[in-house]
Amino acid sequence: MIEDPNARVYSLAQRTLHWLTVLLILITAPIALIMTDTFGKVSDAVGGFLYDSHKLIGVIIFFVVAARLIYRLKRGAPPQEPTVPPLQALAAELTHWVMYALLIMIPIGGYIALQYYGEIKLFGWLPLPSFVEPNKNLSEKIFSIHKLAGFALIALVALHFSAAMFHRLVLKDNVLGRMWPSQKNLG
Repeated sequence: MIEDPNARVYSLAQRTLHWLTVLLILITAPIALIMTDTFGKVSDAVGGFLYDSHKLIGVIIFFVVAARLIYRLKRGAPPQEPTVPPLQALAAELTHWVMYALLIMIPIGGYIALQYYGEIKLFGWLPLPSFVEPNKNLSEKIFSIHKLAGFALIALVALHFSAAMFHRLVLKDNVLGRMWPSQKNLG
């Protein structure tokens, strides 16, 4: 019996949520780097817009990743490609779960840091609920952790991307095809 290669492909919903997450990270990571280096060097309006955009995208990432996790926990993942050795499969699985954790913890950490920073209004008019008394020192410490976690996520995403390209270009297997936007097998 010949195995259907598409049985190893993630569902359309999983692929859509994956690529939406990728897009949001590709937008917000540069914003984070630019906003921290330019705020004060550009007008307050531009700096504020960058910060508010980063906050809004962070909230969206949180909900997209929460949906991904719920879907993944309910549906699972397709079987691993037969070409992937067990140790590599374990490393990939661990990397995925660490990325999920960071993608949930980073927005939560950012929101908690904002809570301690003081009143939060997105784009100058959309107030977000505040649950704690302002504490700028604590806010700065949490923001430092938020920033470090962001760099860790970027490093893991780079590793993840590199592994996918290695499988596609060197090993020429279908690891990338499992998550590719089209339903066609790339192998």
